[in-house]
Amino acid sequence: MKLFWNDAEQRMRGPWRLLIHGLLFMLITSVLSIVLSAPLGLVEDPDAQFRIDDNGAFMSAGMLLAGTLSALVGALVSTWFAAIYLDRRALLDLGLRLNSAWWTDFGFGMALGIILVGGGFAVKLAMGWVEIVGTGVAEAGIEAVISEFIVLAVAFLAIGIYEELVVRGYQMTNLAEALNIPSWGRRGAVVVALLLTSVLFSVLHAFNPGHTILGLGNIALISLLVLGLGYALTGRLGFSIGLHTTWNFALGFVFGIPVSGVSVARAPILLTNEIGPELWTGGAFGHEGGLLGTLAILGGLVALLVWVRLREGRIVIVTDLADPPTKKRDPAAPQ
Repeated sequence: MKLFWNDAEQRMRGPWRLLIHGLLFMLITSVLSIVLSAPLGLVEDPDAQFRIDDNGAFMSAGMLLAGTLSALVGALVSTWFAAIYLDRRALLDLGLRLNSAWWTDFGFGMALGIILVGGGFAVKLAMGWVEIVGTGVAEAGIEAVISEFIVLAVAFLAIGIYEELVVRGYQMTNLAEALNIPSWGRRGAVVVALLLTSVLFSVLHAFNPGHTILGLGNIALISLLVLGLGYALTGRLGFSIGLHTTWNFALGFVFGIPVSGVSVARAPILLTNEIGPELWTGGAFGHEGGLLGTLAILGGLVALLVWVRLREGRIVIVTDLADPPTKKRDPAAPQ
């Protein structure tokens, strides 16, 4: 029984909580995606589809929304259930206390995501590694661009929320608690949890088309140094969700660049053609697949550290993340 139950905390042990949460998330998402498929209209329509690989496969706007909204609901419901009934904590304690600090982080993250992607595109343009061949308005019309804006804004916001809530909010927090052992202490537990979830985040992208070793390495790097570290340094998911959302949105909708190997935009703001070296541009995997993506991630790290120093007055790991719910303190309190 000791293998499953922690008498001191009066709850199931961490690995089992993580397993149940993951299975519940996948189950709810799978069922909902089937249920939502019909009302969201998955009838094949060559004029309203999003390409998902380089071999001619397509995903309709309805399928994209069905998938992302199903995962969002699946993440919220499974994490709420696991937090309340397995962890014995409030859902809001997983980085979702939406106070003024949270929304300020969110706004900064959104702005930074656009700046980092836009800066990389500007470099490619200056180097002659990309050419602008048209616009979505000229190619597909203003109605198509507006429609795509709405679909991708909803889809990428859903992705930003559910991926950060599942990977950072729930998994990283519970891993930190499970790994809180005397040999490395609370801070070490958070760092190890950050490393493990960053590897997991990269592995989940290994199924994307066009992936490369550098691309998966960059996915792990942005998870470690920007998205995950943003949570570890603030105890809030606002920054991570904001940056995650606009990073994807700027790539896919503004510049028409593949998002981790997935080409989603048929009517982006700009129609572009990358002609530069794939080592730098990322090729079919997109911005994350090249060295420019690596530089953008490092720029994001510097911006994050400056932001946290200005906002919090210090740059320290929120070791409170490694405590069980009964011992939690205010992340803003001295530690």
